[in-house]
Amino acid sequence: LACMRGIPAARPDGLGAVVAGSVPRLAALALALFWLAFASLSVANAHGTAAGFETAAAVLGGIIASGLLLLTSLRRLGGVTGDVLGAMAEIGTTAVLVILVAIPT
Repeated sequence: LACMRGIPAARPDGLGAVVAGSVPRLAALALALFWLAFASLSVANAHGTAAGFETAAAVLGGIIASGLLLLTSLRRLGGVTGDVLGAMAEIGTTAVLVILVAIPT
């Protein structure tokens, strides 16, 4: 999502400048929805409907956590850098795992 069109690079050099704005908005949103559905349905198929809903909540939480970092980088840096992209991946993954552990079963 950080590479969608309209998301600028913070600097003209580096990884952020190479990938910023390279993904059409519709494609980025479609991929996010696809992976949300794929993860939820896969888990629901293997472990039941409740686990599928828990997975959906966790993935949405990861997207929100990454999105908050993106908004912060846009406000403070004026765009994305390679470090921001890496941090978004790490924060999103960590949020998903923390949410899955925190949800009572």
